[in-house]
Amino acid sequence: MPNWKIEQDYAFTAALDETGWAWEFLRRNPGYCKDYQHAQVAVPHEASPTWSVVAPGGDEPLTWRLGRDWKILGPIRDPKDDAPPIFMATYPREPQYDDVGEFFGASPDDGASAPQRSEFATLVFDLRRPLAPQIARATERLKQRQAVIPVQKAPHKGSEKWPLYLRLLDAKRAGASTQEIIAAVKTYALLGNEAADGYAADKAVAANFQAATSLLGRALTILR
Repeated sequence: MPNWKIEQDYAFTAALDETGWAWEFLRRNPGYCKDYQHAQVAVPHEASPTWSVVAPGGDEPLTWRLGRDWKILGPIRDPKDDAPPIFMATYPREPQYDDVGEFFGASPDDGASAPQRSEFATLVFDLRRPLAPQIARATERLKQRQAVIPVQKAPHKGSEKWPLYLRLLDAKRAGASTQEIIAAVKTYALLGNEAADGYAADKAVAANFQAATSLLGRALTILR
């Protein structure tokens, strides 16, 4: 985790996409952290996300069930891990009919057809035939498309205050007082200088922390 007292430690957020933002808030969610600790105590040998698929047969492992509860594909991820997990709501996934219509830029009910948007690709696989050669061909075709139409990791269009929210959450978790936060965070320090009694800064910290806490509980909505 970054050091909340150092603004530069949060510079990485400038390149976060929706998956990265969802993970940054989810990994700070007390309920999520509690579930991960429960998995560590109950089945420590399963807690590390090392499997790519659930083995056929038998009961679903606890770590996988907890991961699914938080919309994670695979075992529940260690909140100390900077790399985000694969969420069930992210790509690649099997699109529903309405999703395909949205990608094509036309409603499935209007009877119209439109070219597929260049940043997406829809491929058809024949499940009656061996998958390995089909996947190899699909991978090569996607690489060719991506080379022609560069796909960059776009920053999420969410609030510009989110880096500040992360910093606030980390500060509160570290036991920092409001006055310590005001002194260390430039945004609040300027408010404190402008107000003779520092009330403006106190109020801003309280309001931002409330907003940050609210976002903790709905981190997965960022994926929508």
